[in-house]
Amino acid sequence: MKIYLVYPYLNAPYFFPPLGIVCLASYLKARGIETELIDLVFSSSYDLYTNRIKLSPPDVVGISTLTLTLPNALEIAKITKSLYPSCKVVLGGPHATVMPEESLADENVDLVVLGEGEETFTELIRALIQRTGLEAVKGIGFKSGGKAVFTEKRPFIQDLDVLPIPDRSLLPTFEKYLYNQTSFPFFMPPGIIIVSRGCPFKCTFCQPMLSCLYGERVRLKSPTSVVREIEYLIDTYKVKSIYFTDDTFWANPKWAHELCALIKDRGINRKVYLLAQTNLATLDESRIRVMKDAGFVYMGFGVESGNPTILKVLGKTHSPEKARVIFTLCKQYGIVCSANFIIGSPGETPQTLQDSIDLMTDIKPDMKDIHYLTPTPGSALYDYCEKEGMLKYAKWSDPNRYTPNLLKLPNLGEGDLQRAYHRMNEAFLEGKSLCSAHPLWRKYIWSVAAATKNTRAVMRVFVLQYMMMNSLFWFRFWTKVLDLRDSLRGRKRSLED
Repeated sequence: MKIYLVYPYLNAPYFFPPLGIVCLASYLKARGIETELIDLVFSSSYDLYTNRIKLSPPDVVGISTLTLTLPNALEIAKITKSLYPSCKVVLGGPHATVMPEESLADENVDLVVLGEGEETFTELIRALIQRTGLEAVKGIGFKSGGKAVFTEKRPFIQDLDVLPIPDRSLLPTFEKYLYNQTSFPFFMPPGIIIVSRGCPFKCTFCQPMLSCLYGERVRLKSPTSVVREIEYLIDTYKVKSIYFTDDTFWANPKWAHELCALIKDRGINRKVYLLAQTNLATLDESRIRVMKDAGFVYMGFGVESGNPTILKVLGKTHSPEKARVIFTLCKQYGIVCSANFIIGSPGETPQTLQDSIDLMTDIKPDMKDIHYLTPTPGSALYDYCEKEGMLKYAKWSDPNRYTPNLLKLPNLGEGDLQRAYHRMNEAFLEGKSLCSAHPLWRKYIWSVAAATKNTRAVMRVFVLQYMMMNSLFWFRFWTKVLDLRDSLRGRKRSLED
């Protein structure tokens, strides 16, 4: 049986590989089921997929599906069915899990896998091979008599150590991720790992969707298993940094302490730079000290807002004052700290936006990500905004979180969000200079030079990251240069048309 697993995010080069389908393929391989992975991130069209399945026709195609990539996933399904009508097309991932009826409603989709895919997809493949009934496979949806049928919910995998180390060699594009341009302080080449599933927090922009996928209880790989994967990445791919993509590193304090101690004992902190993110509510000075001693140089935080009321709307459990304390401590310990902010939430006013601008000024993060609220289907915020008639975009469209005015916000005038966005960027840069930049910048730029051996890549980092993230003057200068470049390109295209 020929099985393909497809990641359909078209033409979106980045340095985070799609570990979800890699984990699934590795699990299947360990059980004697061979698959072929097709990743479209570095492709500008569907030709890579089409040409491949023409050479080796599929029996089953599994497609990883986010709401963001749903149109791409459905196009892959359409291409597959147009060439091979008898092929089984299976959607999995977040979107298929929280919107299974809508996913199955597409004429080119045969089945959906709900929640964790390893055990479910394995049983599904065996049922298809043996031609037994699908009703006995837990955690799937399929069509029968023109109607959607859903089987019994599958329990979550309790012991994550039964999952093999993701075999990155199964992903044909993996080397491209290793040497694709990163951002500070992801030293090149970077190693990306996932060590947990589940989330105990109730952030309204991702829950209950996240709980549907992985549950509310946090399940963790053992510290020994995590260290084994880190050493595998160091030995096999010579990575210079390790990033824990998990939302909350300190969700289980006992586990975090044990892992940090083991990292030190194995000398990993002398081989790579370690990066993580965690919920502000879980952190204090003693835990920051533990991470610093274990070799962590970066922590990312969902600060989200400087206003307590908006924080409640977003389901956050920390206060603005907590953010001030934690960012001060991170700076004292020399840890690069990043602040994520969301603007444009329900209830946002000029004053709540000013509170966020003031907090940005106070905490002075080393890095930041500011984006406009873009509720995702399956989240409590999406349901609320849809009920209140606040959405300005179609349900399955691809709204960009860096595009303003996606919601109807009665307390804000036209342009208020854009002005707040620009003021927050300037507040981030206020008082910074190239001379006062974090000392890790120099080492990071050197890692880019050593890994890429590309002068243009180094110059992009120097200009578009180092200069624009550490100097208000250069941020304004290069923003005008880039705007002028885009304007000239647009004018040239108009003349050519």
